[in-house]
Amino acid sequence: MHITSMVAVGVIGGGQLARMTAQAALLLGIEVGILPTSMDDPAIKFASYIAENLTDLVHRSNVITFENEFCDLALLNNWAEQGVRFYPRLDSLAILVDKYRQRSFLTEFNLPTPQYVLVTDRIDPICQKLTFPLVMKSCRQGYDGKGTTIISNLDHLKTAWDQTPAILETFIDFEQELAIMITRSVTGEISLFPVVETEQIDRVCRRVIAPARISGAVKSTIENIATQIVNQLDYIGILGIEFFLTKDGQILVNEMAPRPHNSGHYTIEGCVTSQFSQLLRSILGMPLGATNMVSPVAIMVNLLGLAISEYDYQQRLLRLQQLSQIHVHWYDKQPRPGRKLGHVTVLGDSYDSALPIAKTIEGIWYS
Repeated sequence: MHITSMVAVGVIGGGQLARMTAQAALLLGIEVGILPTSMDDPAIKFASYIAENLTDLVHRSNVITFENEFCDLALLNNWAEQGVRFYPRLDSLAILVDKYRQRSFLTEFNLPTPQYVLVTDRIDPICQKLTFPLVMKSCRQGYDGKGTTIISNLDHLKTAWDQTPAILETFIDFEQELAIMITRSVTGEISLFPVVETEQIDRVCRRVIAPARISGAVKSTIENIATQIVNQLDYIGILGIEFFLTKDGQILVNEMAPRPHNSGHYTIEGCVTSQFSQLLRSILGMPLGATNMVSPVAIMVNLLGLAISEYDYQQRLLRLQQLSQIHVHWYDKQPRPGRKLGHVTVLGDSYDSALPIAKTIEGIWYS
């Protein structure tokens, strides 16, 4: 394997997560190469090198990590058998890329999660065991609400199911949606970022509030669950975990993402160490950074694609940049409605001071 004068990390993927990882690497003196899906990918601009294919990435990198879960595990296992280091490890990844295996893992270790059942063949007998409404999720390839459908009755289920493996799970009438980013290093060191609130519109995250407005008991429970998960998985890298806090006070694990996550973007300006820097530190065996916040409150607002012109995008970005106490991140992606094109982070002394700014951002962008 080729070793450069600097430590080289390969990233499978070239989207905004790879872009922000490459930006963090510059501050740590680390090279980051990417394997993009196209030469228009956002990370191209910041990568130390662009791999032509997986073989090229392997030969130019000391260790390889992932921007997304949509990978060929069988192919990667062939490289792992030849000594290539993938973090997260591929056996951890195999569990986390499949929602049924995620749920089964949580059940095996008595970690709280919604009731669920696998759908692979006939649906009628299964539906007799569950009460509508239900949530149907494709076992693979789902993100940002894609592959997820709220099922109201049996007729709806029959038309919605497309014969691919899916899970049906209990619809949770939650009080809050919460999330945490947790890192576990190759040395076994663990660090947790603050628990955050995530607010969704049409099943896509619109806003993240850090720290979450929750009790100390809820915070401790979430941190304990997250720590159990990474230890039981023998996980290496950064892991995003989403939770439901139900109206009767239960905490349930919703989904897990084996990579940096949208709910952790606020850490770039909001914490001493960003989630992207922490990922790099963890997979290279460097000491993990401090995760405490640098301001009492941080709020992240996603900038999603709209049915507007390029001129309108530029005008809205200019208006955002005129606001104080904010940090604008624009990913240089080809706009289309619903696509994550950027985010804005607000730092404030209190929720009362930061939330109005976040609402102003949303008013400018989504008007």
